[in-house]
Amino acid sequence: MKNQPANPILWITALTAALLYSVQTALADSDLLTVRYVINILILGGVLLIVMRRTRRGWRAINGPAPDPISLILAGGAMLCLWAAAWWIMSVADRGLTEVSGPHPTPRLLSELSDSLLGIDLQSTVYELQIVAAVVLVPLIQAALLWGLLFPELLRRARISDKKLGAASSAPTVSAPMDDTPSPTLLERGSRGEADLASSITEELGAASSAPTDSPLDSRGEARVVWLAGLIAGIVLALTAVQNVTVGYPLALAPIEFRFVPILSVSPELPWGLVALVGYSVVGVIAAWAVYFSRSPWAGFVVQATFAYTSFALRDNLTREFAGKDLLDVAWLTLVILGMLGAVILLQAIRFRTGASAQPSPLYAVEKGQGGEAQRLDQAIMWLVLLAAVVIMAVVDFSAR
Repeated sequence: MKNQPANPILWITALTAALLYSVQTALADSDLLTVRYVINILILGGVLLIVMRRTRRGWRAINGPAPDPISLILAGGAMLCLWAAAWWIMSVADRGLTEVSGPHPTPRLLSELSDSLLGIDLQSTVYELQIVAAVVLVPLIQAALLWGLLFPELLRRARISDKKLGAASSAPTVSAPMDDTPSPTLLERGSRGEADLASSITEELGAASSAPTDSPLDSRGEARVVWLAGLIAGIVLALTAVQNVTVGYPLALAPIEFRFVPILSVSPELPWGLVALVGYSVVGVIAAWAVYFSRSPWAGFVVQATFAYTSFALRDNLTREFAGKDLLDVAWLTLVILGMLGAVILLQAIRFRTGASAQPSPLYAVEKGQGGEAQRLDQAIMWLVLLAAVVIMAVVDFSAR
């Protein structure tokens, strides 16, 4: 088992996010918005193909069977409930950073960009192209990487660690050293092919639902993995975001020193820097729990797409509704609290609905993996790269203010 190739998804995702951040930062002042999205799509898609080839998994094996439509609707609803909260927390973060180091430069208007691709003028269709890229194509590839590959790998490692701890606690004083691999029964299942693997996963899920101490939904270790995956996703989404572009300036009139002056609010659709980090972390956490409860990476795609589209479509309505209100106003706090409550209810609805149907999912397959030393090494590389990228992002953010 030690000779099995390590799954590279952890450190490869981190390096890809850092690479895209450097590219988007370098092109932040460029008019070629479509080119920036094409670069994102090509790099993310190329990395996805490399990892698929490396792990010998096809698109269906990554994303699993057809998802439950109602669970996807509930996942989108959960993100819709917290979309305003994500907008609010980014605004709070921006206010704090503004007090420390000054305001962030005003982003460029989408309508003012002279966008083109291969000599073709795209300025008249730049809004529609941005919708297709930011709402559909980029989230689709990101979801396959984050929720179809990275998240299952984190869960797999957590289950192997739990199995080691459980075996060690029940083993006699003198015992053979543990290996970092699943049991022979599960390894035999993994070698039968996708059809037999799906049926074995169904049997395993059925057994898990009837054993309360072994149920994946009752595992505190896996709950920590879900929160961790949401944080990682938030960092990746913030690093890969297209920078310095906004659809419009959301202006609100506020009385300051007996006169009304325009106040520029933070746009949640394309923020960048540390402001984006807190907002996208909300998106990542909601997506992680939706994927975990629905047992389908498609739920993560729906959450990301919902956030992106509502940021385009509803931003102006939200700005007009809360124009001039302080971020600690009762109206804002009520919206945030009710949104959190609604998101929790919808996620729990996904949990109980999926728990009853117990559909097979690649997230609940325990496959062969590398040894503990390799796992610790690539996890260390992932965190080192992500933290270094966040530090650089913070430096760039503060220097721009």
